[in-house]
Amino acid sequence: MHPRKGRKLILIRSDLLEKTAQITAKEGKTMYSFTNEVFEQVLKAHEMNANISDVVEFYRLMQIEKETGATVIPIDVLEYATNKLYKENKKELLEKWYEAGLWYGKYMSSKFHDEELFDIIEKLMKNSLRNLQNCSASNKDGQVKIRVMSPHFSLEQTESISKFIEGILHSLNYVTYKNECLKGMILLEFKKEKH
Repeated sequence: MHPRKGRKLILIRSDLLEKTAQITAKEGKTMYSFTNEVFEQVLKAHEMNANISDVVEFYRLMQIEKETGATVIPIDVLEYATNKLYKENKKELLEKWYEAGLWYGKYMSSKFHDEELFDIIEKLMKNSLRNLQNCSASNKDGQVKIRVMSPHFSLEQTESISKFIEGILHSLNYVTYKNECLKGMILLEFKKEKH
């Protein structure tokens, strides 16, 4: 049978075809409409200079943000509030950031396996913390190193973020053994707590 004019035959892996058939049956779509929708969205991503993997990963991170109750506020407002509270009650502010990190870490560990957890944490830091690009989280043999460099962060913001990250790692049963926090620079190292 020859494909109709305006249509082309493409090859697809059988496992992907089976999953696609399940989705189309569940959603009441035809294979034709579903695959065309997929191609249209991939092309839109390409026009935005993104690949579909980036788009899917970004959506995944935004879902995590939504599920954890994160909200979008102007950075100037967050900076103002953080700096003001830091001056008025530094201890309580940093404790709140730490507690938020503890909760966030527990949430993350219930949602993801250990092997992908630190990759997700690094991606969230890059996307949520004022779009940081100069940060990393590595996990090797039960030893975690976190580096955050952002010259535009005030000392107040830097210490707050450091406490948040510490809370995340402590909730995952890691102990801090190095904590250097200077204006715009966080260097943290943790070891897995032995039970």
